[in-house]
Amino acid sequence: MCRGHKNEHNTTSTEDKTMGIEPTDNQSQIDDYYELSEDESKSSERNVLSEANREWTCRVCGFTANNKSVVENCHPESRLDRERNKFIEGPEGEHEGFVLPPHMNKETRSRLCDIESAIRSTSREDALSVVADYLIQCYSSSDRPTVGILFVYLIWLQQYQVLPGYPIRNSTNAKEKITIREFCNSNTQFHGKITEAQIRELDLVYRNRIYRTKVLSVTPKFFENASFVDNGFNTVCESDAKSSPCWGDFDNPEAVLFAQGTPHNTVVREARDWLATHPLIDWARAPHIIGTPRKSKKETQSTSHTRNEPSENPVYMFDFAGFTDQSHSKLAVVGIVMNTDFDTRVLTKINHIRKTNAAAVVVFRSRKGIHDWIDSLDSTNQLMTPAAPTDDVAEHYTRLPSIQAVNKEIKGRVPELDHVQFVTAKQLIDDVITPVDVFPDSFRAGVLET
Repeated sequence: MCRGHKNEHNTTSTEDKTMGIEPTDNQSQIDDYYELSEDESKSSERNVLSEANREWTCRVCGFTANNKSVVENCHPESRLDRERNKFIEGPEGEHEGFVLPPHMNKETRSRLCDIESAIRSTSREDALSVVADYLIQCYSSSDRPTVGILFVYLIWLQQYQVLPGYPIRNSTNAKEKITIREFCNSNTQFHGKITEAQIRELDLVYRNRIYRTKVLSVTPKFFENASFVDNGFNTVCESDAKSSPCWGDFDNPEAVLFAQGTPHNTVVREARDWLATHPLIDWARAPHIIGTPRKSKKETQSTSHTRNEPSENPVYMFDFAGFTDQSHSKLAVVGIVMNTDFDTRVLTKINHIRKTNAAAVVVFRSRKGIHDWIDSLDSTNQLMTPAAPTDDVAEHYTRLPSIQAVNKEIKGRVPELDHVQFVTAKQLIDDVITPVDVFPDSFRAGVLET
């Protein structure tokens, strides 16, 4: 693990962890199965029927089901331990990247942890120098790397949100901050220069827009050619870097953020850090998984099941999440950052969250994206109730004075979306709203309620 946070309350036994659930006073512990003798079989028939009707509840999110396996795999303690080891606790917390995927290459994981540790031990302003010093040690004295190599590796770390303050936010102090290209050209440990024209010709990086500026991300070719880099995907190089990968196509959904570009990941980090400032949120992290990820391709091929069969333990990937009460963590809010305004698959995740005690916040690129998404759900009959009193749904919501008014309207009209709040990337990046503005009162069922 990159970073350890002592949890004095974490006294769960090894046996309990293997079951995926901690024993507590407010949740029945799941007992191990045992074989019945012939004399016990008849008397146990009634118990079998009773067990079939029994409901189990996840102590973390409150999801309830009569399938014990589903609840066991909802929030396994081993995953929560990993999440607690890389989280932020509020506005004064240190810069923190994302939780590394468990299947990421060990060398990549080790180097990322080393870089993050080195950055954490110095000032935020020296982050680029720390990385440059680290990278130069990875090459022999006779193999002096070029500035181009340093540049692309820094773009990769920026994409993974490892570098404090990068990408640079548009603000009054933005001009005072050195850009990655300027830093690379001023570093004497690497030879050569990198120009804007060369950047445009590089097939290792590409530009995409985030709010009102464009930022660089690395392409799949970077992962093919660069040393000691990996993003935790088995099939990452098969995807098009300029299109958003579908997490369901991959074996490990926790690695999704590591195949996303800088625009998406920057908004995820901003949203996570924003949520952590809520006074009732004890810790926040990115990403967050509900359920146990599916088997790998090799494991699947060795069984009689196919990947097309429905999973008994559904998996939902959320870009970020906030929890209350570190000593007994409860999921309070999950967040989704939209890459496209017409991704109706998000509704499946939102419907699942409604079965828990958590609230949901969905981050769109613009207010128009909110209107178009609601209209898309309504026009394709994915909502149980009409989203607007008129046929032109988008126009109805456009006429409302604010996004807060849109949230209030949709909550009153569409019951299946009454636990969801919409915000935009602009609101987060420009500090237009606080999480208290979005969630002003208390949390749903002991967690968040507005």
